[in-house]
Amino acid sequence: MRHPFPAPAAAVARRLADRHNLLCLPGTYFGPGQDQALRLAFANLPAEKMAEVALRLLASQEDTR
Repeated sequence: MRHPFPAPAAAVARRLADRHNLLCLPGTYFGPGQDQALRLAFANLPAEKMAEVALRLLASQEDTR
């Protein structure tokens, strides 16, 4: 997914882990030109937890304002 922050993907991934308990990989791990992308794995997450992930992602946007 593309992230909306001005920071590099690695910094955004670190902030999401530290502040919102979300584990993402920076897109740059998968090749050049992906510094505005994050990979968020959710295959092992129970369906009832998906709404919580969405809420954490929304909270991360408020975090920068």
